[in-house]
Amino acid sequence: MWNQIDADIDAQFREARPLGSLDDDLDLLDPIQLLLNGVDDTSSNRQITDWTVLLEAELDALEENAAQEEEHASSLPPSPPAASTADHTEWYPFKSKMELIGSLIMGHTHSMLSRSLYSKIRGILKLCNISLPAWATIQAARTRIRELLKTKIQLNFLVFDNPCFSLSARSLLSQDLSNPLVAKHIDFYPEMTNGLDIYKFSQSKKWLQDLLPAHRAPMCEVKGKHFYLFEPVQLLSAAVVIPLFFYQHDGQLFAKCLQIQRNHICQMPNKIKITIPASLEFQDPQLSTIPVNQFDCDYSEIRMDDSRKLMDSCDGVIYESSGSKEVVIPLPNPWRIKANGKIIRHVPITLYSDDTSGNTSKQFNKHISFYFTLSGLPPNISNQEYDCHFLASSNIASVLEQSKSIVEELNLMTTRGFHAYDVTISQEVLVTSLVLCFLADSPMHAEVTNTPNPGGSLHPCRMCTLKVKKKKFKRSPTYVQRFLNRDSMGIESRNPPRSWAETKMKTYHLFDTAMGVNLTSFLKKKTALGVADAINTRFITESRSDGSLKEKMESLDLNSPASLFNPFLNLEGFDGAQDCPVEILHAVLLGIVKYLA
Repeated sequence: MWNQIDADIDAQFREARPLGSLDDDLDLLDPIQLLLNGVDDTSSNRQITDWTVLLEAELDALEENAAQEEEHASSLPPSPPAASTADHTEWYPFKSKMELIGSLIMGHTHSMLSRSLYSKIRGILKLCNISLPAWATIQAARTRIRELLKTKIQLNFLVFDNPCFSLSARSLLSQDLSNPLVAKHIDFYPEMTNGLDIYKFSQSKKWLQDLLPAHRAPMCEVKGKHFYLFEPVQLLSAAVVIPLFFYQHDGQLFAKCLQIQRNHICQMPNKIKITIPASLEFQDPQLSTIPVNQFDCDYSEIRMDDSRKLMDSCDGVIYESSGSKEVVIPLPNPWRIKANGKIIRHVPITLYSDDTSGNTSKQFNKHISFYFTLSGLPPNISNQEYDCHFLASSNIASVLEQSKSIVEELNLMTTRGFHAYDVTISQEVLVTSLVLCFLADSPMHAEVTNTPNPGGSLHPCRMCTLKVKKKKFKRSPTYVQRFLNRDSMGIESRNPPRSWAETKMKTYHLFDTAMGVNLTSFLKKKTALGVADAINTRFITESRSDGSLKEKMESLDLNSPASLFNPFLNLEGFDGAQDCPVEILHAVLLGIVKYLA
């Protein structure tokens, strides 16, 4: 066949033409591209024949694929509907070794072959008596595997109408929990190390001590019983406690609990009122450390001295008091109702974003991409390529534009949870998650936290209130002292920290200034306050010359005001002033080490 092709080419006179690119040459060899370009009317009979043969081969491959599926299905023994998918072949989820080899040859993303090149390789291998599946068969296999994994590529149009492709974080977490090679390494509770041998995120202070009650690991299982935070628990010693934190230490699960004393109980006609102190911290001396294997009865089994159930005596609520304000805590814990008897898995993630490119230089074809890893995995596992999960990417949309759909899904995962299969206990569980921290370089951290780019800013720190009125004052001794957190005597004196709540308030105030006063006042206040919302700023500045964008901004202000601002302002459990660790590569190795060492 190839000899005949060479003979046909040699027999024809080649007209001189300008040299084209590699893509142009490949398009000339691709029969599908020729047909799309309308070349079929002027093509030779051989080209038409080749195109017909190609179509027939692909149709035959699809028919063969369908026949194999029927044969495969008919050869399987009948199984009950509830049975899980079994590994029927050693090449599962591929149907055969050749289907796997064909998929490997076809490649992925930047290394993916064209249809014509794959067909050429397939034809060459036939000379060696190796029969690869047709292109259509490989594509059908990939579609089948994506459906098996419930992986769907989502297309979203963002706030400035830019397209963005993304995957579901919920689906990716579900796959990790059902993967026996990954799930066995996941920590679902924080670990207390007393400051020794710290090497993974589950040993972080934030996960152990700083999470709000709604974002902590909500329950544990002891001897088949489920015990939840903020629900009274009776111990084997008969004491009644309320667990506020669950954590691991030396391989054992513990709880920080408040023991119910007489001063916490107020006798009222026909009922009691239980009031506990509000906002108790992990290290509070009022809390006791209790191994969870000492838990005996849950809130619904505890009885009072008069044999009444505690649940009935307190009318199904307890109170949390700060002295001036009381908050009602319902019994049972709302997570118990959501779980409906299932175990809850607490799976925080580490979110990451960077500008990447398939080219040697990132100035060409630059994409901003989102990835995440499981915070509960040790570094030697989470650093593996297959444990770094892709979320979204775009070569035209900014990091804040892309984050809207990601933040919305993460908030649902944090507040409602989702169901997944945990292979370590062989049962369905309810999963809750949150962003433990956000990793990026300094410019991207600045954009996500609504702070100016630190390079030339008058407010160069996203964690503290370090500032200067004019750039020339950055060379003054006073500024250098404050930069190093020292006073005039050289004694350590930390700058006041930034407040994420205050950053949000200033962001909304700036928008009100732009809408109610004028653009000049907005720009002056923006510089003075050290706050910069990239999405909001773009709306305000570009709407002055773009009427359609102005109409859209006014519509969003009425119907969806959150869309006018940085989506990270509404991310559950995220504190922009605390949850963006310093990026060591650029800040230290390519900064201090490169220029000062």
